[in-house]
Amino acid sequence: MTFADTTFLIDLQRSQRNPHYQSALSWLDANPQAEVMISAIVWGEFIEGMGDLESPIVAKFRREFELVPISRKIAENFGQLNRVLKRTGRPIGNNDTWIAATALAHEAPLLTRNVAHFTRVPGLRVINYA
Repeated sequence: MTFADTTFLIDLQRSQRNPHYQSALSWLDANPQAEVMISAIVWGEFIEGMGDLESPIVAKFRREFELVPISRKIAENFGQLNRVLKRTGRPIGNNDTWIAATALAHEAPLLTRNVAHFTRVPGLRVINYA
């Protein structure tokens, strides 16, 4: 199991129109057995950017990616992680902290091109698809 960051969904969506954004699609092609999941936070960020819930790409992603809701473990991870990141002066923003907390709760890596940002998170395995 691997969790995708919002950048991954955005790049997949953009790859439909622009070959510059093929890295997300290339990663999926190179890892056909990968079980890619998304957190509720990632889905919310993606929908915010898309705006149109009736879009064909939204319908496609609904079918292709399992959505993981926030659990008690994820909430506890968020609280502890946010405190640590703030204490060290290296916060990453609340949404990204929730995304990292989800991957950590499932002991799964996070698929992103925002490597510099997410490598600040202690114990998080980061996969750079770019």
